[in-house]
Order: sequence, then structure tokens, then C-alpha cells
Amino acid sequence: MPLLIGAAACWDRFAWTRGPAAWRGPVLMGLAMAVKQTPWLIVPFVVAGIVLESRQLRGWSQGLRDGLRYVGIATVAFLVPNLPYLLNAPGAWLSGILTPLTAQTVPAGQGLVSLSLSLPLGGGSLRDYNSAAIVVFLALLACYLTTYPVLKPAAFLLPSIVLFFATRSFGSYLVTLIPAALAAAATTQRPQLSASWRHWKWVVSGAVASCALAILAALTSPSPLVMSIQSVRTTGQLATVDEVTVSVTNHSDRRVRPSFTVEDGMSMTAFWRRVHGPPALGPRQEARYTIQAPSYFAMPSISNGFQILAFSHAPPTVSRTGSYVASIWRAVLRPSAINQPVARGQTITVHAEIVNRLDQPVRAANVPVWLGQVIYGQAGTIPSEATINKGYGGQTPVSALTNAQGIATFTIKLSSPTVPHAPVYFEANLVKSTSAYPYGYSPILAVRFRK
Repeated sequence: MPLLIGAAACWDRFAWTRGPAAWRGPVLMGLAMAVKQTPWLIVPFVVAGIVLESRQLRGWSQGLRDGLRYVGIATVAFLVPNLPYLLNAPGAWLSGILTPLTAQTVPAGQGLVSLSLSLPLGGGSLRDYNSAAIVVFLALLACYLTTYPVLKPAAFLLPSIVLFFATRSFGSYLVTLIPAALAAAATTQRPQLSASWRHWKWVVSGAVASCALAILAALTSPSPLVMSIQSVRTTGQLATVDEVTVSVTNHSDRRVRPSFTVEDGMSMTAFWRRVHGPPALGPRQEARYTIQAPSYFAMPSISNGFQILAFSHAPPTVSRTGSYVASIWRAVLRPSAINQPVARGQTITVHAEIVNRLDQPVRAANVPVWLGQVIYGQAGTIPSEATINKGYGGQTPVSALTNAQGIATFTIKLSSPTVPHAPVYFEANLVKSTSAYPYGYSPILAVRFRK
């Protein structure tokens, strides 16, 4: 970013600057390109602007020479830090720097592709997003050239728009170009609006129409797979999902080899392991897949919504399920804290109330709520001996039904503390009636019992 900001400052004066000052812009641009690939998109706009700036007073021939001089200096600056790697392994070096363009990277980001990752829009051809990015880039460059110098202050900002349409379109790509764009806009000379080409309106109209068609093609290509989540397996009190069963139907005319992952919010996990289901689905074929999380970090929370994504390589596509939410309910304990020690043998009453995601009470009667107890000792968990409702000492969890206001009542008594002075931790949860997994865990209530 510092290199790109230095290259952006007064870039339009390159044709008139001589001496070491003339080298500053292209050298910093070349070094910026050696650090990251996003500045590559800026170079055509800058070089075209330099050519047009020089042409106005010295003609096309000198303008082209000035543009080539900028490119030559920037190329040398780009190659200097890369030269050891280029000479040592030319093929590996070229493959490495072109990875964002040639590698089969997983589509992700906050750009246009997020519509196909999160919503039932497109996904049948991920190549269409890269094609749309190319069309947008050429359209912006055409508008920039024909309206020049109107868009000259935005020379460093326009390329960032292109990144919004690629298959990998993270917001960080745009953010890293904003400081340089501000530096360019603040230091370029005031443009002469009358210098634009007289037919610029036709070019702009054609550019807008081309972009609209390319975007429409990306968003209307249907996903090849129709998927739905059939069941999940949770980790219980850990409140995550570690296994999912998905029904998949191939509605396309091609054989599809799906690879599954989970989208939890705006992020995707590592690819899940297929433990059941065919490696590939033929045209019009249906199958059930059981997939397992490869690690704890890939397990989505049961309290939040998530969906399963299926990527295929040839052709590159993405399909998705609908959002899966265990329930919009959860339990809360009243009181939420007991700050004073409770005497041994004394009975306390705790209410577990069902609330929605906005913490509003839910009036649901006869819903079973489970209350568990445990002692978290320094060396590990220890069973507690408290009596909940009419259960026996140490029984956990114990269930109670809610009343008409959606509140379950628990009475707690501890006659003989298992570990003196150690608090007993209580936590309530709900249970999914169809799949029998717990969810909607309450905040923990710690109760310290004394003699």
C-alpha cells in the first residue's frame, strides 16, 4: 500500500518530469506489482493516461514513447526483486505469480459471486463471473479512454470495481486500493472537461449494455444440483454440527463430481469428508451423501444458520442447500446470577424461559426443557450431587415442561457439597423433537453452596 500510494501521487505529470523525480512513480509501481497482483489492473489505466496527457501537446508519437518509457521502468523495478526466483526456477516462478489467475481457487468474497454462494442465483457456470470481470474491465477502460480526462482522478479507483465481479472478490481487495485512489485524486491536475471524445456517449452506452449482459449471464446460469439437508448430527453440549446428511439430485446433462463445504455466515469452512455417497452423480441421478467435518474449526454452530455448498471442477459450478436453522428459540435462566452463597440444604428456584433470537418471550406450553449440572474443577469436570426437582442427587440432566408462558420451573437443593467451596454450574437447553439433538443452550448459572 505505501508503494502504491507513492506511485499514485502526481502520476499524470510523468511525461513532463525529468531526472530522478521521473523515476519515482514507475519504480514504486513496479515494486507494488512485485508485492501483490492487484496493482497489475491499474497499470493500463495509468499508462493510457500518460499517453493521452503527452499526446495533447506533443502528438501521438511522443505520447506512445512516454507510455513505453513508464512501462519499461516499472518492468525493471518489478523484475529486480523477482530476478533470483526467475533465474532459479522460471516455470515455478511464473506459475506462482499467476496463481490468482490460473489456479482452481475456491470462489468466495463479498462481490457478485456471493449471490450464487448464498442465494439461489446462478452458480451453473463460475467461469461466467471471470468473464463478467473481463467485460467490466474492458468497459471501464473504454469509458476511461473516450471520456478522458474526466475520469483521470479515478484512474486508481476504477480497477477496484473490476474485482467486485471476479469469482474471488473480497472486500479487502477494494480497501487496499482506496488510499492510493485518494492520493491519485488529490494530486492529479484539474481535467479539462471539453477534451473528451465527442462520441463518448455511444461508448458508455455500449459498455453499460455489455456489462449488464455479462452479469445477467452469470446470475441466470442454473446450478446443476438440487440439494436439501435431511439430518444433522451434533456434538451435544459443544453445540456444533459434525455430520450432515444431504439429498442431492443432478438436474444437468453432465456428470458432476461434488465437493462439499459449509457456509456459516459469510465464511466457508474447509471441505468436508465424504463418508457415504457416490463420488460422482450422472445426469438426472439422485443420491444421499453423508459428510463429516474434517476438524473442529469446520463445524458450524447449531445456534446459527448454515448451508451446504457443493463445488464441481469440470465444469466449475456451485450448488447450495437452503439455510438450515435448528430453531429460533433458546433458553435463558432466571435469575441469571446468584451472587451470594446458598446454604447447604436450602432450596432455590430457577426458571428457564424460552425466548427467540430477539430475546422476546415465547409463549409455548408443554415444551420440555433440560437442566444439567456439573462442577468445573481445576483438574477437570467433577459430577455434582445437587438434587433438581424430584430427581435423585446428582441426576443430570433433569427435564421440566413449560407452562403457558413458556417457563419451566426447577427447584435445586444440595445437602452435601461434593467439592467444598466449588460452585456448581447449571445450564438449560432445548431438544429437537425430530432429531433428538440439544440446542438453544442458556448462559451458565454458577451457584456456590456453603456449609
